Amino acid sequence: ATLDDLLGPIRRWLDVADDTAVAPAEQPTAATASPTGRLDLIEGAGGVLVRLGTDLTVLDLARSLAAPVVVVARAGLGTLSDTELTVRAIDTAGLRCAGIVIGSWPYDPDLAERCNLEDLPRLTGVPVLGRVPAGAGQLDPAEFTRHASGWFAPGALDAVLRPSAAHLP
Repeated sequence: ATLDDLLGPIRRWLDVADDTAVAPAEQPTAATASPTGRLDLIEGAGGVLVRLGTDLTVLDLARSLAAPVVVVARAGLGTLSDTELTVRAIDTAGLRCAGIVIGSWPYDPDLAERCNLEDLPRLTGVPVLGRVPAGAGQLDPAEFTRHASGWFAPGALDAVLRPSAAHLP
């Protein structure tokens, strides 16, 4: 796949004029405000350096869309190093990491998971925007949508859309 092969359909999707909601599982970790005022998410499953083509990564796609990036991190052991390396790669690419979302947050987090929640912002320099509870991916789209806003800190989505002076051209 080439960058143009991927960008064309994404840009057409972002330019959709209506506010029709898309199921979270279908929503295409870069985020951008669309002309309709909704928050569009383009998921890059597997990490920012996943290859989408021979010379094309998820990070290249985010750069081409001039989109802030949201990192989805696991809750448990190993996440500090993985997440810090990911945020560094985003920064090195000249992109803005708007924050971290912890996926699959356990109902009863252990000590390591609770410490990670506190340590991630300190080590990466970006805020934890929210925690998606374990099992949320199994909810039907309407129920997922109904509960999703409660998984994020107040104003978290504003942080995604807020430009960062450090990354302005």
